[in-house]
Amino acid sequence: MGLSTVTAARLYKTSKENSDFDENLLSFEKFPYSSLIKVNCLDNMVADSACSGTAYLSGVKANRKTIGVTGRVEFGDCQASLLTENHATSILDWAQDENKATGFVTTTKITHATPASLYAHSASRSWNGEAEKPCVDIAKQLIKERTGQKIKVAFGGGRKYFFPSNCDNCTSGVRKDGENLIESWLSEKKDQKLNAKFITTRKQLSTLDTNNTEFVIGLFSEEHMDYNLEKSSLSDEPSLSEMSTKALQILKKNENGFVLFVEGGRIDTAHHKNRPRLALDETYEMHKAVKAVLKEIDLNETLFIVTADHSHTLTINGYDTRSKDIFGFNTNDFSILLYGNGPGYKTGAIEENDMHSIKATVKSAAYRPISSHGGEDVPLYAAGPGSHLFSGVYDQTYIAHAISYILCMGPQKTMCNI
Repeated sequence: MGLSTVTAARLYKTSKENSDFDENLLSFEKFPYSSLIKVNCLDNMVADSACSGTAYLSGVKANRKTIGVTGRVEFGDCQASLLTENHATSILDWAQDENKATGFVTTTKITHATPASLYAHSASRSWNGEAEKPCVDIAKQLIKERTGQKIKVAFGGGRKYFFPSNCDNCTSGVRKDGENLIESWLSEKKDQKLNAKFITTRKQLSTLDTNNTEFVIGLFSEEHMDYNLEKSSLSDEPSLSEMSTKALQILKKNENGFVLFVEGGRIDTAHHKNRPRLALDETYEMHKAVKAVLKEIDLNETLFIVTADHSHTLTINGYDTRSKDIFGFNTNDFSILLYGNGPGYKTGAIEENDMHSIKATVKSAAYRPISSHGGEDVPLYAAGPGSHLFSGVYDQTYIAHAISYILCMGPQKTMCNI
């Protein structure tokens, strides 16, 4: 969700809602403070979601494709990732140490690089349900390791990574170790006399009794959740807004406060395919989720941050009138939206009518089967207590340390007494 995505999504919202061009803003663009965030891995100029997630959620620079570990762990180095001195703690760890409730919501699989950066320590972002021995895969870390065990809410996709491949009486799985992680999780919570639920549908989410639910895992798809525009009228997947609202209702019961992480992860996956209509609609869904969350919290006592882990190579170009459709063609007969690289290079000529297909693949300058991320700064928007600290240009690692200071938890907690 780089600047070009935010701008294009604002124009998409203008058209979708038939609103005023000059007055229209996305919900988070109305926040009083904003800044620019520098994004890069320790070893790469352009960040992936693993190293960037580690940076802004733990305050530690990491190598590309590694999760929740320091720069001493290179990609695929299982042995180095097992050393606790190479582990990075996240904002969820810090919150849990202060007895705050913690949770996360995503539209990707919950073992994907960004949400995994909250609770896992892995030398490879690809170890979703199986890892190089003796390392532990990401799904099992969520269920078995310290941080994951204390997470009260986890909503998203990725169901198959929690069930064995040879399970006859449960959902299809891919685990080769034969473990049913959800069954283990429910059993453990029952032994601890904790009220825990496992849900898989939008209906189950809507009827969830938040007053009597202490822990809940919601896995609403086998892999990533569906794009909003591709959901049928019969879809039983909840929206990002619905998941975020329900998560908040559970977490904010805690008298010590909470930390909730919400990701509109399918913005990224749509961009990787050069499909801006899907990407911009997913950004619009993030805009709606922010509006929904704002109704559930008090900004006098809650810090609210919206940012991105990286950008994409999307460009808005040409000299067209304000009334021009963002998915249209400009006066030079090429689409207003273009990508620097990606699969769009080989699609041949695109007719303007094709751009209105939800799966329209926009032209790119250079061919790649999957487009790369962009390396420019990304925006951050902040509101609530301490939000004035987010004004300027910062490295991604600053975000986690600023949160630590504002909430008096984690590595900057001692600064609260100064």
